[in-house]
Amino acid sequence: MEKSYTYTGKPIKPPFALNINGKTLVQGEDYRMEILDNINVGTAHVYITGLGEYTGSHVYTFEIEPVQARTLSYFADSTVFLYDGQPKTMKIVVRFGENTLEEGKDYDIEYENNTLPGKASALLTFKGNFTGIMSIPFFIKDSMPELVNNSAISAKEINFGETVTLTSSAEGGSGHYLYAVVYKKTTDKKWTWCQTLSEETSAEIKPARRSQYQICSKVKDDKTGNVVKKFFTLTVK
Repeated sequence: MEKSYTYTGKPIKPPFALNINGKTLVQGEDYRMEILDNINVGTAHVYITGLGEYTGSHVYTFEIEPVQARTLSYFADSTVFLYDGQPKTMKIVVRFGENTLEEGKDYDIEYENNTLPGKASALLTFKGNFTGIMSIPFFIKDSMPELVNNSAISAKEINFGETVTLTSSAEGGSGHYLYAVVYKKTTDKKWTWCQTLSEETSAEIKPARRSQYQICSKVKDDKTGNVVKKFFTLTVK
């Protein structure tokens, strides 16, 4: 048994062997063992009570150490904000493995320089079963850069039965994009959805007839709601 173990979120049961005069005792036959206080950070206790020809009791201890902040993962909903004179905060999710930590219980948040344009940061100070400080930077800008649709198409002319790939991309805006793709024959009025708004950046189109088609790539800034369209012409021979 080690002197200390790192918090796991589950009961810690160290490997334990008890020897007397060169003989390894058998748990349940020669002694009874009970482990208490072995989940959260602090001192855990191992209680040993003799059975059968063995009498008496003894208490062993080991420490449960907190998890270091640098080993945790996090997600922030936005790292770029537009200046409006109001303090900016982020929705932050901190995870320990598959478990989501609770603000106020596992950590506290303080913000620095989060009102005026420039670099700001969220400081997470951990406590309880976690320790250390995590700094998450974000930016406040005077104005958002223009949203630009940089989508591209793999070919402008294909044979009937082939597919064409539209690769969606963008720059500017808040940096959080959603993409959609629609198409139609140039003589039609109604558009057909190839891809509804999502984070997918690749869409394949396989026209059903030999004709000329118009393809529209839509980029939506998920934070501001701005939409920029880009059109392509496709000939199917």
